[in-house]
Amino acid sequence: MPRVVPEYKEEAKNRIVSAANQVFAEKGYRQATMDDVAKKIGVSKGALYLYFASKEELFEEICRTSHWLSEIFSIRLLVRARTR
Repeated sequence: MPRVVPEYKEEAKNRIVSAANQVFAEKGYRQATMDDVAKKIGVSKGALYLYFASKEELFEEICRTSHWLSEIFSIRLLVRARTR
């Protein structure tokens, strides 16, 4: 079995976080699913769970690794707009 180098794992994780950020912005956190994120980058949903145990954990990673204040503000605005 081939070994996965740490750089690949980090790159894959970053791709997932980026895709999730886009999906959450498009659909809102509540409507977005892990399947939506997987489809966005062309991987299986199971592949996402190798990196993140849940949608909540993935969202927390977005908050930790991006300019989280503006991201959260944008997502909250989208969620509010869609629930009214």
